[in-house]
Amino acid sequence: MVEKKSGVVVKNNRVTPPKKTDPGVLSGPTSASQWKKASGGTPIRVPSGNVALVKRPGLQVFLAQGLIPNSLMEFVTKSLKGSAKPKLEDLDLNPQAMKDMMELVDAVVIHSCLEPQVSAIPMGPRGQGLIDSNRNPDILYVDEVDIEDKMFIFNYAVGGTSDVESFRQELATTVDDISGSEDVVSAP
Repeated sequence: MVEKKSGVVVKNNRVTPPKKTDPGVLSGPTSASQWKKASGGTPIRVPSGNVALVKRPGLQVFLAQGLIPNSLMEFVTKSLKGSAKPKLEDLDLNPQAMKDMMELVDAVVIHSCLEPQVSAIPMGPRGQGLIDSNRNPDILYVDEVDIEDKMFIFNYAVGGTSDVESFRQELATTVDDISGSEDVVSAP
């Protein structure tokens, strides 16, 4: 039974107060330029002490853009679903998977940094990164960003949901372990 008394709705013995209109809604919709300005990034201080203007798109954006390497796809989708929280040790941490993780971190940094803008490493004639003398000194390339700063930016950029918290923490720990290891050799 539904009964209305002075704006209050009583249905099945449950009282629902009248709905109030948000005063901000009365001023009309947000314009596209205002919306873009509001989502223009947040200044963050990275471990090196530098400050970057970084947007926070979340891991879902990178998934939708096809930037998640295949070796990490199952792990990331499980993290986003929030079902059984996967552990980084469940991954096959072979050299290719580690390379894929670092490529993901680099892609997130390149995509998320608004200022300074971070660029991909330009490729030389043999598919290798350009040597320092051929690089534009006015461009910050992703391989010139310290690993600690990259991980900090990565953690910030994919943050916002508790579902990926374990992924971010365990990835940072694994990268720290690997970067401190003298046995790690880069593939040619």
